[in-house]
Amino acid sequence: MPVLIRAGKELPVRATEVRLILREPPRPAFLPAPSHVPANQIVLRIDPDAGMQLRISALDRDLTWREVPLISTFSGDLGEPLPPYERLLHAALNGDNRYFARDDAIEESWRILQPLIAYPPPVHRYAPGSWGPAAADTLTGNRYAWQLPWPPSAADALNK
Repeated sequence: MPVLIRAGKELPVRATEVRLILREPPRPAFLPAPSHVPANQIVLRIDPDAGMQLRISALDRDLTWREVPLISTFSGDLGEPLPPYERLLHAALNGDNRYFARDDAIEESWRILQPLIAYPPPVHRYAPGSWGPAAADTLTGNRYAWQLPWPPSAADALNK
């Protein structure tokens, strides 16, 4: 399973999300003109405005495939969470170690990252406010195009 990360200091949007693109379904043979069906996606938005989006392909009345987003923002459904440092301080004061990495996990992370630190890949410069260098677009190969982050709020997504 390929894992692709796009990161930069001056990208046009500040967003952290995990996008799972499921396999494209087969073209339905029972339709008069079988057409391309987009792959379903599960998008976990971590920051800002944490939430989840399920993007499914569905047939509309005209028997054409449309992408239907099902959106849930956690702050809208669960209320505003504690700010991160407050959460960590609260956990530390109460002896809750779920938010803290164990020593062996930290050591393993350093072991994995050490070759990257010792032999860093070349730096590709890009224009501020763009989606990065052209070399980034080739990372996905011919399978998938880069996906833009979902809008920062569910209201923005519903208005499009």
